[in-house]
Amino acid sequence: MLEVQKRRLEQRVFEHTSELARKNHELVVLSITDPLTGLKNRRYLDDRISDDVHLIERSLFPRKDDGTVAARRRPGREDMVLTFYVIDIDHFKNVNDIHGHTAGDRALVGVAQTLRRELRTSDIIIRWGGEEFLVVTRNKRADNSYLLAERLRQSIAASEYPISASDTVRLTVSIGFARYPFVQGSIAAVSWQQVISLADSAMYMAKLNGRNLSVGIESGPGFTQVPFSEIITRMDEQAAKGRIRLYSTQDDLRFQAKK
Repeated sequence: MLEVQKRRLEQRVFEHTSELARKNHELVVLSITDPLTGLKNRRYLDDRISDDVHLIERSLFPRKDDGTVAARRRPGREDMVLTFYVIDIDHFKNVNDIHGHTAGDRALVGVAQTLRRELRTSDIIIRWGGEEFLVVTRNKRADNSYLLAERLRQSIAASEYPISASDTVRLTVSIGFARYPFVQGSIAAVSWQQVISLADSAMYMAKLNGRNLSVGIESGPGFTQVPFSEIITRMDEQAAKGRIRLYSTQDDLRFQAKK
């Protein structure tokens, strides 16, 4: 009799522990998930990105006996990169103003579904805020990030997004993107946070140049000779000097809005 009671008690303890673990897991998932789109949120990026950065660091640079990263790269290693894409829906305020916020929410969910369809399960898709998304991919440097940016832009532009039982909307996006490491072979030159700032600046440039556009940014000769703050605030001057390079289907990108 005592043995039976003991087994029953052990089973109850096991069930209670399993249920507690399940609820704790659900809370963790909720804490890193955007409730509207089901995409990941900023907290997820903060928790996850360091693993990817360290993986790139270890693949390129050996560690010395004291644990610090060696200055010389591993020979014969093909560069691994993270590419950050900042994606912003064009004129999204019009959707909310004309059709209402519920319709706007449905449009956001539709765009999130398009991004899921076009991207790999290993890619990170984040609701970055409002009508803005952040995508992070892991690739070989030889891979063409611009092709993916264009595929995402074109796929969204070609879609119709239901916003009610009878209405749909067509949307376009502006995309800016940049790679980490931003300076090839150098981890320390630009942080991953600064790479997101560069991608965001490239996205803003896509907005200035008519929207429904993707713009990439990469480092040029002499990039490290000036402070990052000067790069990010005076991009027209740095592009003219070749310290940064911009690429897009549109020639002669403007840096300032027309007056």
